[in-house]
Amino acid sequence: MGVITLKIDDELEKRLRVRVGQIYGAKRGSISASVEEAIRTWLLKVSTVKQEPRLFVAIKQNKRVAEAPNLAALSKKLAQLNVDPRDVIIETRPLPPLVVRMGLRTRSAGE
Repeated sequence: MGVITLKIDDELEKRLRVRVGQIYGAKRGSISASVEEAIRTWLLKVSTVKQEPRLFVAIKQNKRVAEAPNLAALSKKLAQLNVDPRDVIIETRPLPPLVVRMGLRTRSAGE
């Protein structure tokens, strides 16, 4: 069995101990069981997130000028078309998702 040492905020530790005591009871290994469950849940969520391929699109005067799967290829296409990259708007399709966070969040000691 692996051993991981963690440092967490004091307030978070208090809340964790209280909640674990309510769910698992005050028996030995309760905190480990709850942390294992949290890690399993997180790993399941992370492994099921599908990353859609992005398409970079250069738009000039509301018209698509070029598109490519990455910025380097888009740059080459714009150079071939003699289009200055500063004259276009570059968008990604599909748009990157908003930041999705899962898990425990704490404030650093300086906040």
